Amino acid sequence: MRTQALIRVLETLNECAQGSRATLESWARRRSVCARTIRRDFQAMEAAGLAVCQTPDSDSGTEHLWWVKNAPRSTLRLR
Repeated sequence: MRTQALIRVLETLNECAQGSRATLESWARRRSVCARTIRRDFQAMEAAGLAVCQTPDSDSGTEHLWWVKNAPRSTLRLR
């Protein structure tokens, strides 16, 4: 179980390093988990010292986009 969580976080970081930004729901669909799990992943990344960012929610109801600013580029190949 911990291995899956680590792989999920590293995959998200890899995508952020490539410029990806997405809603929690979109990140969750990509990882086949719930949005709450992804929120906890971003909180863990922030606790580890990474700059987690999100866009402000607009009055039109647009959801926040989440990403890690200046995410380190990984040399690891996942899957």
